[in-house]
Amino acid sequence: MLWQPTCKLARLGLAVARLRDTGVQALAAGFAARSPERSWVPLALNLRSNSIGDDGAEALAVLLDKGWIASILLENNQVGGKGLQALSVALQSDSVVGSASINLGGNPAASEANLVLQVKERRGLKRPHGGENL
Repeated sequence: MLWQPTCKLARLGLAVARLRDTGVQALAAGFAARSPERSWVPLALNLRSNSIGDDGAEALAVLLDKGWIASILLENNQVGGKGLQALSVALQSDSVVGSASINLGGNPAASEANLVLQVKERRGLKRPHGGENL
């Protein structure tokens, strides 16, 4: 069914799927390779508790930068300063969905994310309810 042009993938839940960086990089590369058929790229990704670090966050930042993803749940992963930087730069892109959100609660970079959030709110991106979101 997903191969049909009328089929749209709105959300993809892969919480606690042991993806790690390599799994997320492969997922992002797969979405990017199918870019003409953007119906394959979900608007919302739940990647909670997958041991995703900076490399995985950088791969997700590419999708965010292209305006393909509107919401990424990255709670309880291993995203540090380098991954936060990539996500922050992506959020500043003109292509980003206006209400884009990233939840980084429970990550090493979560406290840094609050500083980035303040900048994003000034730019007009709203904080979704709860958590430490961007």
